[in-house]
Amino acid sequence: MGGMSMTSLPTTETILKHLKLEISGRYCELRGVRQIISDACQWAGLTESQCSQLEMAVDEACTNIIEHSYGGEAAADDMHEHTIRLHMKHYRDRIVVEIYDHGSGFDYASRTPLQLDQWLAEKQERGLGLYVITHFVDDVSYERGTRVGNYLRLTKRL
Repeated sequence: MGGMSMTSLPTTETILKHLKLEISGRYCELRGVRQIISDACQWAGLTESQCSQLEMAVDEACTNIIEHSYGGEAAADDMHEHTIRLHMKHYRDRIVVEIYDHGSGFDYASRTPLQLDQWLAEKQERGLGLYVITHFVDDVSYERGTRVGNYLRLTKRL
């Protein structure tokens, strides 16, 4: 896995813990990301269910970046071009995960997540990614093509 750093700030600060992680755009990196998210959720005092939901939302977001924004794992050979940066911030009342990539991005505002009943009725094998992300966290925001790349912010309230 790429580099990782963790900073603990005094409790008088807004952010209690800040974890930074950079990985290559490869699926094998996601196991470590899931474990780090799980550990950080436990530090923050989230329930097992809340931890699992945030872990799945982050995993799905990173999987979508690798598959859609970077065009698959094979394109990750150039580490500098196909990386994913994650910042996990623990506030008193929430966990925020910020995810950055330099891929093609997409028009999030025009996308409507597939609803579970529709997915089941159509017997699809794929397509629940946005549903998982939007239903497993409390707030989602996305900006395409910022000066630091595509930016996804997932917020889970404590």
